[in-house]
Formats: sequence, C-alpha cells, structure tokens
Amino acid sequence: MRSPTKLSRREFLKLASLGFLSVAASPRLRRFPSICPLPPADSAVLSAEQQQRLIEASRIFIAPEIGAARQVALQIDFIEGPNEDASTMCGPLAVAILKTAGLLGAWVLPHDFWLVDPRNSLQPFQNTFPESLYTWQTFDTPIKEFDFARAPLQAGDLVYLHAAPGDTFEHVLVVNRVDGAGRAYTVTNFFVTTGTIIEERMLYDSQQPGVGQFADWGNRQLKNRFGNTGKGGFHVWRVKDGRSLEFPADENNTRLREQLDELLLTAAGDWYGAIKQIDGPLLYQFNPYASFHPASTIKVPVAMAFYQWLEEQAPSNWATYLNERGADGRSYASLLEAMLVNSEEEATESLVDSLGAAWLEETWQSWGLNATHIDPRRSSATEIIGLLEDLYSGKRLSAKSKEAILTLMSTYTSNDDTRIGLLRPELPRGSRIYNKRGSLVDWPRVVADSAIIELPTSAYLFSLHGIGRGQASYEELEATLDSAVQIFGDFLGAA
Repeated sequence: MRSPTKLSRREFLKLASLGFLSVAASPRLRRFPSICPLPPADSAVLSAEQQQRLIEASRIFIAPEIGAARQVALQIDFIEGPNEDASTMCGPLAVAILKTAGLLGAWVLPHDFWLVDPRNSLQPFQNTFPESLYTWQTFDTPIKEFDFARAPLQAGDLVYLHAAPGDTFEHVLVVNRVDGAGRAYTVTNFFVTTGTIIEERMLYDSQQPGVGQFADWGNRQLKNRFGNTGKGGFHVWRVKDGRSLEFPADENNTRLREQLDELLLTAAGDWYGAIKQIDGPLLYQFNPYASFHPASTIKVPVAMAFYQWLEEQAPSNWATYLNERGADGRSYASLLEAMLVNSEEEATESLVDSLGAAWLEETWQSWGLNATHIDPRRSSATEIIGLLEDLYSGKRLSAKSKEAILTLMSTYTSNDDTRIGLLRPELPRGSRIYNKRGSLVDWPRVVADSAIIELPTSAYLFSLHGIGRGQASYEELEATLDSAVQIFGDFLGAA
C-alpha cells in the first residue's frame, strides 16, 4: 500500500477509510438534536456484564499485522471484490464488534455500514440505532480540541468522525471500554504508512489534553503516519438503556432466537419481525425498525383509527350508527367486516377515503408512529406489535372499540388454518388467535401474519413479514413463514 503522500487525495480517501465527503451539512443533518453535553461518565448505560462482553468481543478482531488485518476484513465479508480490505472496513468492523458482543441483532449487515455517511443517508442509522432507543448527538468541534472531560464518551458508543479541508479520511469506530481514569479506548483499523492494521488504542485522556489517537488524528505533523480526520466534528450514537438490548436468557427463549435467526438469515427474501409477551419481555426481533410494505396488516391500524374517530363522534347507539352510516353505498359495519375478515381492498379504500388519508396520518403520528403510513403503505415490525399490544391492553381505545376489532380479527375463515393458524391444533383449550394476514402475489411480493395469541394464562404478539421483490417466490416466502410459526409453536409448547 502506498503512502498517502503518493496517492491523490481521492485515492487515499477511498483506500484509507470512508472517503472524504462534503463538509457542508445537507438538510438531512438537521434531524440530529442540537449540540448539547453528553451524560457524565458515571452514568454508564451498559451493564458491567455488557461492558465485559464488549471488551472481549472487540479484542477478538485485533490483528497487528497487515496480512492478518486483511483476513479479518475477508471474514467479516462486507463486500465482494478488491475493496474488501482492512483499509475500508471501519464501519463494518464497528458493527461486527457490537454484534459479537450481543449489542446488535443478527440481522444487522456489516455491508450497510461500508462507506456509510450520515450526511448522505441516515437510513442505516435509523434502521440500526433508532432514536427511540438511542441518543443521537452531533458536535462541530474538532476531536483534537474537544473537551472530553466535559462530555466523555462511554463504552458502546458508535462514533463517526467527519473530515474537513486538510483531512484525509472519515472514520467510524466503537468505544470498546473506558478505564477507571476515564480514558476511552477503541479497537479499529489504523493506517500505519505501509498498510492497515487493527489495534486497541486509547482515544483520549481527559486529564492530559493532546494525548491519544484523537489528538494524533488531528495533528497535521503526523499526517503521513496516521492520516488526519475529525476536524469536521463528530457524531455519537449511544443506547439510552443497555437493558433494551437484552433478551430473556433461559434455554427456551435462547433456542427460539437461535432457531429463528438461523431460519431468517438463510431464507430467501427480506424479513421483518418481532415476538413479545404481552405485559412481558420482548422475546425476538429481526429488522425491527426498518420500514417495509405491510400489505394487508396495515388494516388493523386503519381499523383502530376508525374506532378512535367513531368515539369522537360519540353516537348514542353504535350499532345503529355503524349500520345506517357509511361510504360508497355501504355501511361502516359492512366495510369494517369486509376489511378485517375478508381483507377486501375496496372496503379499505372506502374507509381510508372516508376518514381522509391526511387525518389518518396525523392520528398515527399522534400515537407516536413514525414508520406507519397509508400511501404508500409502510410500517415496521416494532410499530406493528406495539399497536397490537396497545389494542389488546386498551391503551388507545375504549373497551367497546377493542372488543369490536378483536371480534373481527378472530372471525374464522378457511385461510385461518394457515400461517399463524397452524398453531390452532397445538394451543391449549380456551386459547384464541386474533390476527391479520398480509399477501401480495405481485411486486414487491409479501407474505405476512401479525397476531395476538391469547392463552389461558398469558398472551403473545407475533408479527413476521417476508418481502420477496425479485429474490424470493411467493411459495418460498410462505414456507419460511410456516417454519417460523412452527418454531414459535415449539416455544409456546415448552413455555
């Protein structure tokens, strides 16, 4: 590998890290909160066990020789071709460390963080570090000048360093530990004039300004040894509470997650799902924050919004109102049944038009939904199971509205023996399933089911959507969903 003094600026940026991009912030950057101090170091968000896992995981990737570092890049397998090299792996390496430590889900792809840039696209960060669970911070001060005694980094922080004119690259790293003296460290890839290695280095010592890798990266005299970065400031993504990253650790729950991960990671198509015990822990998730086409499962949030509207009308007799009023020549009662039981698209369109798409969007936003939209249809696994739990618990609607929707969702049709309905013969007496299936044979091709499974002594939420696009047939998607349902059924049987 040639020294950066013998490469053009563009060539070095492409090889050394993430590539220099415009320092002028795009409008998308405004989504970050205003600049403010981070929490003090003694308010660590990761548990002692999580911090220890992170240290151990990060050190697995240490490769102090150039050849060994390149092998690590190949093992992470973040892209095909000659660019899969230690010199371009900082984002994928940070993600791999967090995944190995159990602080990111198996669904997170290192490739999504190759050449990542928050100025260009926030989607990888939104899908991986959602603002509901992570604090997003941005700082304009160059890292060399920043007072980390005032705003220290914490173990688990993902940090993006921005270049400014005169810098040579941008960089992503994860803080793998903070010692007792408050010094922060990382394991990441470093340019060493002849190539790239992976080491653990101290980022800063807040008691000794000018000491540490941040200071070295900001030192123009060391440019040919380490390259320069961070003059353009930096971003930090920090989990608000490390407990949100943990799942039940008993044998049955662990087996559920391992089997579903193995299934969905190797299945054709893209998968989005979540499983949760109502009034209990989150048991599983896969691509839970990403937005996708939910097909007909969007009809449950439409029904919930309709009943909120109905409650606002305060009719003296609901049955009379629903049977005598309606849209497009059909009563509301008929439209609701057609939408939730028969999954009729015309009925759905009539209800949406009657409510108004803008009103519907405003209502969902007032419920805190950011991924759920009607045109085009979009949602996320997290928001779908959140809505189902709200429905079941009566958080959003009155008991009367809740009962009306659940009655329609539990109305039996022949299709209800498939997908989540495969569980019916296995469930104990007195159990009930309230569900809404989703199917699109044509593009983007969707096979889905979202359900409340009510057992005699407990209740669960299950939502899984497979999107085929050009990668999976309808039959492949349905087979994967059926397999996931069976895994879930085995879990329920052992619970």
